[in-house]
Parts: sequence; C-alpha cells; structure tokens
Amino acid sequence: MNARVVETLARLVYITGKLLEAAVTWSQRFSDVAADQTARQKFAASCIKFIQDYGFDGVDLDWEYPVSGGLEHNVHRPQDRGNYVSLLEEIRKQLNDAGQKVGKTYLLTVATGAGADKIADMDLKNMARHLDWINIMSYDFHGGWDAKTGHNAPLYANKDDQSADTAPSFIKSKYNCDKAVQGYIAAGVPPEKLVMGLALYGRGRQGVKNENNGLFQDASAQLPQGTWENGVYDYDDLKKKYMPTYTKYFDDQSKVPYLYNPSTGIWISYDDPQSFGFKNTYILDHKLRGAMFWEFSSDRGSELIGLTHQQLNKGVVPTTAKPS
Repeated sequence: MNARVVETLARLVYITGKLLEAAVTWSQRFSDVAADQTARQKFAASCIKFIQDYGFDGVDLDWEYPVSGGLEHNVHRPQDRGNYVSLLEEIRKQLNDAGQKVGKTYLLTVATGAGADKIADMDLKNMARHLDWINIMSYDFHGGWDAKTGHNAPLYANKDDQSADTAPSFIKSKYNCDKAVQGYIAAGVPPEKLVMGLALYGRGRQGVKNENNGLFQDASAQLPQGTWENGVYDYDDLKKKYMPTYTKYFDDQSKVPYLYNPSTGIWISYDDPQSFGFKNTYILDHKLRGAMFWEFSSDRGSELIGLTHQQLNKGVVPTTAKPS
C-alpha cells in the first residue's frame, strides 16, 4: 500500500475460500483520503496493484470509524458519510476494470461497526450497492470502558441491563447482535449482503461483587490480566485456565454464557458452542450471508469455527454472488 496516500496495515482474511487484502485503519487520515477525488483514485489504484502483485481475490476496508469514534486524534468530517460511498464506488470501478482485463471478478467488502450510533454515521444503502457483503463487527458491545459488567456479544438485549438507553447509542436496547443486524436491514442493506461477526474471545472485569452472579454489577476500572491484553481472553485460554475453576452461567435472554469466580471477583463474558448455536440459527433464520470471526488464532482447535461451518453450510463452501 502507498503510505503517502493513507496510513494502513495489511492483514490477510480468509473468507469463503477467498483471500482478501484488507486496509485496516484507526488512521488519522482515512477521512482525508475519502474526501479528495484524486486521493481516492490513488488509493484505489494502490489497492489494485497490491492484490494483483500478491494474488489476492479482492479488497476489504475496515475504517474505524467514519464521522465519529475511533482513536482520539482521528480526523472526522460529517461528509465522511457520503465520502465513504464515493471511495467504495471508485474502488469498485477500478476492481471491475482490472478484473475484466484478466477475466476475474474481484471482491469488495467492508468491516463496520455494530452500534446504533455507528450505523447512523454510514449511508449503508448506497454503500451496499458497491459491495459484495458487509462484515458487521457485532462484538465489543461492552467491556472495560463501562462502569458495570455486560456481555461482549449478546445476541439479544436483556431487560435487566442497567445501561443508558438514550440517543444516539441506545446501549441497553440496541447494543446487541440482533438490533445491529436489524439496523442494517432497516437502513436498506439486503440480508444476503450481511455477515454477522462472531467473537472467538471474551472480555473480563475484576472487583465484581457476588450479586446476580456478577452480571450487571459494578466493576473496577483496572482490568484483570488477560491472554494478550488486560481484560481480553482467547477462547482457547478460557478453556484451559478459566472454565475448569470458574462457574459458568447462561443468560437466557441474551443467549450468551459468562464465567464468574466470587473468590477472585473476576467476571468474564464470552461465547461457546451453545451461544454460537443460537447465533448460527439466527443467521440461517434471517437469511444472512454468513458469519465471520475475530479472530482465528483464538480458536486453534477450530471448535467454534468448525461448528459454525457445519451448522451454516453442512461443509459446503457457499458461492460468491456478484454485487447488485
């Protein structure tokens, strides 16, 4: 990638047998690139060159986030909403032109926020016109930034959640997978272009008192030691170090499990085969495109990944539809 166009990291994403070059950024300058026609053209051209040089099947953009949010010093504009569409339109055009020359159809996808506030900051209907699918990052709904414990990736809301329910976030009612998906559909995205994000990790808190088994309780701002950063646990790590000694509970409203150890005061929200079963059923019932994961190395034994593959397509890799 051309660092003078935008500061970006390259990551590899394996999706339905396709290898995509991903522009991942909490960058201060993504907004600047999207706002300028010449910069958009250069950025798109650099993406095309990269995927052709290294044999990728397409491009995945992960802009966190247009209009608002992300790192403190990120550049934002109200115009990001429309400029994002223009950026995708330019990349799609150049992908199509490049594909015609070599007899190949290149993919264009994005990873996007799941919160109601993030959904409102995007022109999703017009974005979808240029995309093969949208990867909804339907996790990180709650974590160490909250005063109380809450689920990392609830499928549904819990009526007992004490979070605020005011605009623009509506955390209590809309910070869950179901409301995220329905928010995208209401914004004009066809269900068959939506991919639900599934978490292969958990988020933990400490200093949690033994009431309601630790759920929706006050927690320390200091996070407990995790697998690769404080407060964050790989699924594999949870199986080996925490599940044997912690008590597992299941929130039947939100359809996700959690662990709690009253002697240590540590509470951990995560996903397991049971919650993945509910989420995979949801994906099928609502005729979504499929599932994606963050991130593969957290489930090295493929317990959750393999389960999802089996439940969603019975071992058959789904075909890739052209953008409409």
